[in-house]
Amino acid sequence: DYKVNPPELDYDAAMNVFKLGDAAFYFNGVWATGTLEATPGLNFGASQLPALMGKEAAWAGSHTLAIPVQRTLDPKRIEAAMTFIDWMTSHGEMWAKAGHIPTRKSVALKDEMKALPYRSDYAAGAASALPTPRTPAWEEIYGTLSDMLEYAVTKNQNPKQALAEMEKTVKEIIATY
Repeated sequence: DYKVNPPELDYDAAMNVFKLGDAAFYFNGVWATGTLEATPGLNFGASQLPALMGKEAAWAGSHTLAIPVQRTLDPKRIEAAMTFIDWMTSHGEMWAKAGHIPTRKSVALKDEMKALPYRSDYAAGAASALPTPRTPAWEEIYGTLSDMLEYAVTKNQNPKQALAEMEKTVKEIIATY
């Protein structure tokens, strides 16, 4: 019982403990990179997760630019939306300042992108990224799994038991849809 993770830490508290230099490591997503960079004097590194069970894989979430289906489509509005989407995705280096990996390879090759620290340390993980499942249950599954994972880590739960409970819970959620 090493007591490496205080059980009372929520997301913000865990981030602050790391930013204050009171934690040896901190698991988060790419979106945290910009916040950590803005912390004066914080010396940190970033990395993709190592291969587990012999396979490199990373969960890939995303932000989506979408054009909703309409009963009547106005071609001018569709063209305007497409122009906006094209502009946003071709200027992904701005989004990458928060830590995100650009959606376009052409953006990843820009000098502005290459100049951002840490991104190259974890951007290679995109090659083994797996999208979230396509299911209407995903939002509920994600929220529930996040809570269960936090509980398992902060309460030092047996990993096999925690994973078995997570699997059972996900199956129960899916069965309700």
